[in-house]
Amino acid sequence: MGKDGLIFSNRFEQPDFNEILKAVEQNHPKEKRYGAGSGDDFFSFMREHRKLIPNEKRLADKDSFINAVRKLSEEYEIDADMKEIDAGYVAALYMHCALYSGYMKKLLNVIFVLADDFSVTISRENKNYDYVLIFTYHTHNVYLKNREITDFS
Repeated sequence: MGKDGLIFSNRFEQPDFNEILKAVEQNHPKEKRYGAGSGDDFFSFMREHRKLIPNEKRLADKDSFINAVRKLSEEYEIDADMKEIDAGYVAALYMHCALYSGYMKKLLNVIFVLADDFSVTISRENKNYDYVLIFTYHTHNVYLKNREITDFS
């Protein structure tokens, strides 16, 4: 007791963002390869091959997700956006680098548990927050070419 010791430490080589950007610009394909197309081609493909089926249980539980995001935002004055999309909801929490503990951690935990996926983006230009946590909650089963791509397990 009373000893502070490092249990393990891992460091992984990360590519530099500017190097990735430079490589993408240098290797920008001049013509379509491997069936890759324009953004319009992608959206046409998705409209043609994507199917949504409402999930009654997920629809019934959506308020828990929405309320957890709303409580976290209002009680702790965290900037947030909640959007309804065709397959559910997307919540964006504009966060600061900080210690989040106690009840606030419990609300974040509810959001993490209920969300089907999340992503983190770093704020490079906006000085009002350090990063954005983006959570998606699906209310529909999503199929692409008759194969389900949602996972509610």
